[in-house]
Amino acid sequence: MDRTRLGDPELMVRIADGDGESLRVLHDRHAPWVLARLRRRCWNDDVAFEALQDTFVAVWRSAATWNGSGEPAAWIWGIAARRLIGVERGRRRWELPTPTVADISVGGDADDGVVERIRMASAVESLDVDLRHVIEAAYVDDLSVDQSSVRLAVPTGTIKSRLKRARDRLREELR
Repeated sequence: MDRTRLGDPELMVRIADGDGESLRVLHDRHAPWVLARLRRRCWNDDVAFEALQDTFVAVWRSAATWNGSGEPAAWIWGIAARRLIGVERGRRRWELPTPTVADISVGGDADDGVVERIRMASAVESLDVDLRHVIEAAYVDDLSVDQSSVRLAVPTGTIKSRLKRARDRLREELR
């Protein structure tokens, strides 16, 4: 049987029954866009690739928990967003601090716009993972609160409170 002709719901049922070939088809179908979204939220390709791998391992292990309602792609993205947070948290324990603008020697003819972008990137990077993901969804991906809620798999109220906290912390950091 040619599994590439099956829809995602049918593939999910087969994966739940232990069909590895169906997982490969689902992976080939969804991994490119999942990786692109992970890369937009994470500036470290190693982290994005690790989160992608963890995502499809989780799909394999928990395919039977997909209840058949909603699109499998949305379910996969929810797993990917959570795996990215988990991978970043795990790696942060072992990383050296990110250089800040104060660490960068700037000459008198430096472009102020470049310095401001460095300051902003450093400030965003200093946020907790959950806050950074909300900021990226709202400002990088230009998503509404409702869209961010679906993408990050958290309630809209949580999105709103995280946005407020993130904005407050960015204001403090950029003063």
